[in-house]
Amino acid sequence: MRAWSRSMLLLLLAAYGGVLLLSQPAAVNGDGVGYLKQLCGDQLAPGHLAYMPLLRAIAAAIPHATPLDLVIPLRLLGLACALLALGLLYDAALRLHGSARAALFGTALLGLSHAFSRSATEVEVYAPAALLAVATLWALARHIVSPRPLWAVVAGLTAGVAVLFHLTLALLAVPLLLLARPRLSHLVAGLSAMGLAAGLPLALVLADHGSLAAAWAWLRSADHGIADPHGWSAPLIALWGLARSLVYVPYPYESSLALVAPLSALAGAALLALGLWAHRGRAALETRLLAFWSVPLALFAVLFFPSDTERWIFVLPAVALCLAPLASAVSPRWIGVLLAAMALTNLGLARVPAALDRQPVERARAAERLLVPGALLVSPGHGWEELVGLGMATPPERFPLVHHVGAAGGLKPAIRQLQRRINATLASGHPVFVARMQDRSDPRGFKELAWFGMDRAGFARLFEGYRAIPTGAPGLTRLLVSDKR
Repeated sequence: MRAWSRSMLLLLLAAYGGVLLLSQPAAVNGDGVGYLKQLCGDQLAPGHLAYMPLLRAIAAAIPHATPLDLVIPLRLLGLACALLALGLLYDAALRLHGSARAALFGTALLGLSHAFSRSATEVEVYAPAALLAVATLWALARHIVSPRPLWAVVAGLTAGVAVLFHLTLALLAVPLLLLARPRLSHLVAGLSAMGLAAGLPLALVLADHGSLAAAWAWLRSADHGIADPHGWSAPLIALWGLARSLVYVPYPYESSLALVAPLSALAGAALLALGLWAHRGRAALETRLLAFWSVPLALFAVLFFPSDTERWIFVLPAVALCLAPLASAVSPRWIGVLLAAMALTNLGLARVPAALDRQPVERARAAERLLVPGALLVSPGHGWEELVGLGMATPPERFPLVHHVGAAGGLKPAIRQLQRRINATLASGHPVFVARMQDRSDPRGFKELAWFGMDRAGFARLFEGYRAIPTGAPGLTRLLVSDKR
């Protein structure tokens, strides 16, 4: 029976990987663009210390490739990590619950979730980090079934390396502390392994910054200087974020209320169903593991952009593992309805439209035809203009305002930097372009600037001292020195 279920798992994983690969997004998202732009340097990404060295190792194996050429290999890295994570989760569920049916359900629940499936084909740190988190969960599950120092050490090592990919995973010390028992030697071995795997590389990196304050400031820059705007409503938003990590729900600024509302209801129903089913089958659940793993990560999610699915991607494996026995406690019909709803919604409304939407790529390519070396491209940030330069051997200078607002610590110093860059570029005889200066449809970038008091009209007013002329590229305006200056 187990051999049959493992064969079925391999077939399902192969089909799952093929579907994700065929439905990969046409464009690279903002985080991915940021990583691609850093490939030629030697800087580390704060909060994700091991990710850039890994990407640069892959890039070094493909000489003379532009960042755009590396998108597919880097996405294949994420997909491989996702498939390995699902394999480990299946094995953990099989050992913990002793049921192939439960193991397949837990694996499907994680694999079909929006947060996990989305991360599998993005140029982002989340798939490798999730693999290491799941590897830690797998080792802890094995330790629960058969307490041995080996599994405590494996859990500590994988948790330590996970911290180097995503600093948030330092919170895995909590389940390691509470679950690497019954013997004190197991606990000490696990925590020591985690400390060595994460602490030594982290200490070496931070030592380069000269002081603890400078090192801490550098690590804090992982949030790009943009604070979470949520207050008392954060716990409610966190529930919505957890629900939409299961079932795709666009943000209200991304779509109409007519779509956001029913999808939010569907996501909420999925979360509620899992909660009710868990209450019904609680005797079979590994509630201790779920609580020790999830509560620290959930508390962090509440404090830091709780609506983002990325905040919940490390919680989902424990949820899937611990809810796996529901496959025997709930009618197969209802299990099928849940998984089908997740698959159809997350594929049909999230992945397929993103795979077919080539407008961002086409706009970026049209802009690149006008952007000669030395040109400056100004933008609000986070839109299609972030793709400009990825396919060029010599990309233009870029100034996405929202990134500079965070780095400069405020709107005013970022605007001063912008004016200096524009004037210096024009004085040198190179052209200056502005992307999305009059954009009324795409809120990306403008949404974050609004947190600092700048609306779309305010962005356009930044260029009133220059002569703005349209170009042949959609959404691209050229700035010239005004005759009145």
